[in-house]
Amino acid sequence: MLKQKFLFISYFLSFCIMQSPVPIAQAKANSKKNLSEVEKKFLKKLYPQLVKGWDNGVITLAKLLLKSNHSFNNKGLLVSLEIMFSAGGKTNSVNLIAYSCYNQFDDTAIDAVSSLQLNQAPPAALLSDDGAVHVFVTLKRIKPYSSLNRMQVRYVRYSNKQAVQKYIEKGLINQAWKRLIKEKKKNDGKLSAECANAFVTSFLQKYMSSDKINQKLINNIYNLVNWKQFPFEIALPYLQEIQDRPNFETLIGKILKKNKSKFCRIMKQQLDKDSELAAKFIDYALQNKQNNCFDEEFFKKANRIKDPSFQILLAGARDLKNTQSDSTIESFLVKKAKENTTALTAIKTMGYLGKAVFFEPLKKIIENSSESSIKAAAVIAISRLSLKKAGLYLLSVLKSNEDKVKYSAIKGTTIFQGPEKDKLAKFFIWSLDSILKKSKKSKLKREAAKALIKLTQTDLENVNNKHYFYTVFRKADQTILPHLIAAARLDSKISKKVIKSFLKNKSADIRLVTINKLGFEPDDFKPYLFKKDYKDNSPLRPLSLVFEKRKKNLFYLIRSKGLYMSAFAGYALGKQYPEELYNSLSEMIKKKTWKNEPQKMLPWLLGLYGNTLSQSK
Repeated sequence: MLKQKFLFISYFLSFCIMQSPVPIAQAKANSKKNLSEVEKKFLKKLYPQLVKGWDNGVITLAKLLLKSNHSFNNKGLLVSLEIMFSAGGKTNSVNLIAYSCYNQFDDTAIDAVSSLQLNQAPPAALLSDDGAVHVFVTLKRIKPYSSLNRMQVRYVRYSNKQAVQKYIEKGLINQAWKRLIKEKKKNDGKLSAECANAFVTSFLQKYMSSDKINQKLINNIYNLVNWKQFPFEIALPYLQEIQDRPNFETLIGKILKKNKSKFCRIMKQQLDKDSELAAKFIDYALQNKQNNCFDEEFFKKANRIKDPSFQILLAGARDLKNTQSDSTIESFLVKKAKENTTALTAIKTMGYLGKAVFFEPLKKIIENSSESSIKAAAVIAISRLSLKKAGLYLLSVLKSNEDKVKYSAIKGTTIFQGPEKDKLAKFFIWSLDSILKKSKKSKLKREAAKALIKLTQTDLENVNNKHYFYTVFRKADQTILPHLIAAARLDSKISKKVIKSFLKNKSADIRLVTINKLGFEPDDFKPYLFKKDYKDNSPLRPLSLVFEKRKKNLFYLIRSKGLYMSAFAGYALGKQYPEELYNSLSEMIKKKTWKNEPQKMLPWLLGLYGNTLSQSK
């Protein structure tokens, strides 16, 4: 008996520790009188079912059908189980806590208890932080009708942050909100940034599919309000919506820069969920020569994906990790570059690996291919090779008569990092200046201007570079200027001074791009909002909401149809009227008014998060 009690205690403690890997989970019966009464009533209703399923259905039958000396009729048998009921009253699982040392007895006990179903949802007060009710019961063979005092509710407790996450995962939004507000009361009336982050992130991940929110909205809010701590997890569910490569690379690049282990974890998760998205992550890891994600576990999972293009990227990953011979990858990629369906992926991978041996095959593709898109991809790949002759070849391609090829060569001048790149940069700048002056194609002129800005900024102390830098900005028209501002760097006093000058530009669009670039906090760009920016047709209209003082107007705007406008209204409310925002959101959660259209919650959730950030200053 002592051994069995010891086993029960050991398994019970093990269970509690496993429930919460980060915080210390405390499993204990609540001693408060009112909660104790709720528990007693709950167990009293559950008890008859247990008697019917175990004592009447198992023990009595065993006595009648089996011989008295059968192992099952051993009076010393005892087993302890944990029954987990969902918030809706269903039996989620039954776990064996203390063994009887007779498997058939244990299995029978689990089967008998698994059939239990509550007639109604259990009291919310009995829910643990994982969103379940944990009932522990000890079943005996000594005699029918087990004593009720061996049956009790136990609790698993998490940190407030983890509790909020778990409740939302289980769909218990009201419980998560109560926990959030409980934390607020403990925190001198201030909302916990950690818990608010967990609430916002978990809600969006669970309830908002990619077709409900435009990724551009998330990016604009992130850039304009400059929420530096804004969690990337909020944007991740919508990555598939991004159509243009720069936006995608910016987002996953930020994840990689901020937290490499998180980048690896997300990439591995995509292998099971979305192989196309996983391929984009591998592509980015190869492009940035990040091989720390490519371990045995990764390759084991990735090998299951048979898509030819995916397998090419995978081969590149193996080469980056030095798990295969050079000759193998070289012949494989050159072969795949000749196949129509895989040519682009193979050519890109050659460039990512940057091996000198790929120069001649890529050059042949440019000279022999009849498809401009294939040639253009090969030009970009050549620009990534660490060879002086690759840079010289780019100079010759800048004179191409094919727009796609020339466009890629222009981009290649900013990518090239091979030997003597500083000397070659001077020749690149001259060629780009010639394109800017002579070309009639707006796309080529825009890309040439951007490349000039990027190349000249590498050394603005150089007189020629400074001349070209100022000249390009001075002569740029309103269509090219936003691209130049975005391409500029802020690590030089000269370039920063030039960029700041555009805060006074008459065009609201130009000022908007400049604010994005400088990353000002809302209070910083108030001086650069003109009266006309407060009108509905101005792209800076959303920013003006941050300074809106009239509560009535903000509540009207937060319910507006445009997510972009309502999101900024939510931010303003969070900063200026947090209690009113909390109360309104609490009502929405309580009445479940958001249930059919969860995207309507976004402005309010961003208001919550915005409020916590304003407190941290």
